[in-house]
Amino acid sequence: MIWGFVFMFSCLILIGILFVPFYFEIDSIQNSVILRYNHILYLSLIFIGNYPVMKLTIGGWSRHFKVLQFQPQKNKDQVPQHTKRRRLSFHKLRSLLKTFTITKFKLHFDLANNEWNGLLFPLCLWIAYRYQLDLRVNFKQENVFQIQLKNNMAHLLWAYLFK
Repeated sequence: MIWGFVFMFSCLILIGILFVPFYFEIDSIQNSVILRYNHILYLSLIFIGNYPVMKLTIGGWSRHFKVLQFQPQKNKDQVPQHTKRRRLSFHKLRSLLKTFTITKFKLHFDLANNEWNGLLFPLCLWIAYRYQLDLRVNFKQENVFQIQLKNNMAHLLWAYLFK
């Protein structure tokens, strides 16, 4: 009886890990790159000035790391053993990338040339209308890029193993 409950609980955890979606976001307004896995894992890389800071949150525990914090190297007398690395083929990489879905896309750009902006404005307006994207040419000297990708581990495993 106990082993039945343990087996069912393990199956529920495995199904949760495989089918709960995770999100990958890039945001130029906040200068951040974010990886979210439901409310369990939150990993963000935020650029404050030119210095990147990583924030890791697992459950309720949170920690900030300085990414470019240099530490002195220890001298090692051992020569590292080189092992043969498995390469990821182009076909597998392509099938893995096809599993991601774009849930949010926003691109506002300015080329700092009013003639080029004027020529690209109708084209971007047509593309935005045709594909329901937030794609704009602005004349305000600001560039904005935001994208959010959604996927889950089951799609990635299926693409890696069977495609």
